[in-house]
Amino acid sequence: AIFGAEALVRWNHPTRGLVCPDDFIPIAEQSGVIRELTHFVVREALAANARWRRSGYDLSISVNISARSLHDLDLAQVISDGASTEGVPLSKVVLEITESTIMADPEHSIAALGELRAAGVRISMDDYGTGHSSLAQMKHLPIDELKIEKSFITDMVEGSSDAMIAASTVDLASRLGLTVVAEGVETLEAWRQLHRMGCHRAQGHYFSPAVPG
Repeated sequence: AIFGAEALVRWNHPTRGLVCPDDFIPIAEQSGVIRELTHFVVREALAANARWRRSGYDLSISVNISARSLHDLDLAQVISDGASTEGVPLSKVVLEITESTIMADPEHSIAALGELRAAGVRISMDDYGTGHSSLAQMKHLPIDELKIEKSFITDMVEGSSDAMIAASTVDLASRLGLTVVAEGVETLEAWRQLHRMGCHRAQGHYFSPAVPG
């Protein structure tokens, strides 16, 4: 079953062609326009979700949030107003923040995430395994979902260290009451392994490449 989709911002430049987010997101952060860009992506994602809902698809929509956007005092209001306008339940909105961003400043991140979560949205820790957090620390974090970084999944084979890391993460995160999502699933065998581990959800090219809303 399809549970939801992740909004991926892309810049189709009239002369440069498709510009990847790795090229323009850092510049947006440095120049201070990341706030406006994030608000734009949130509104577009909510509008897309509303169209899907009108077509009978009850899906969640995930949006990636940068460190600077996490501390944007207007973000919660933008999400709440947009969801109300579009008729999208806040419980269907998922904000993804990377593990490294959370752990760089845990105290302020926990406070900011707590406020966003109190507004009704779900919080997802993205790229788990690339930072320095532990599953013990996560019990103190206001998160609902954990996404296993794709580098552990893409080349995973039965009995490998990647498979053992994935299995232990799924087990312990599940015990903490978190939904576990595997990123970078590109083959049926990888998904079968994850399914046997008890992984709740997965995303990747095996299911679908990135497509227009």
